[in-house]
Amino acid sequence: MLKKFQTGDIMRKLAVALGLLVFVITGCAQFQTMTSKEPVQLVAKTENLGRYSFVVPANFKFKENYSFIFENNGDVRAYLIYMGKGSVAKLVDFFDKNMPKKGWNPDVSLVGKTAVLSYTKDNKLIIMKIEPHMGFTYLKVMLTTQ
Repeated sequence: MLKKFQTGDIMRKLAVALGLLVFVITGCAQFQTMTSKEPVQLVAKTENLGRYSFVVPANFKFKENYSFIFENNGDVRAYLIYMGKGSVAKLVDFFDKNMPKKGWNPDVSLVGKTAVLSYTKDNKLIIMKIEPHMGFTYLKVMLTTQ
């Protein structure tokens, strides 16, 4: 047997459906806003550690709790973690443009969803891994020798 719907029932169901639709749309828009706030232009900030002088984007923050630095008689070996906003492509361009200004020569680069870049200077080697994760980009920097 067919059930008759009252005007109130139809309105209530429409209101619930409309509410769910608004919830889904605003949730997706909020997530996209959260993940896409990267600076228009990345600004270089110089980092100095032992005999190493290199650049990172100024909007990237050093994560001391996740980093490791070993220094012995002025020789430094380090694994440094930075976190900020920026696409992999923009960061690769940033380092390709700014690292040579500090005397670093591009060595090897592998670019895809993540990127691995290496630069040499004298007998020093810097290896950088750029990884996007949950709305942020992690920059992992290893300072070592060749």
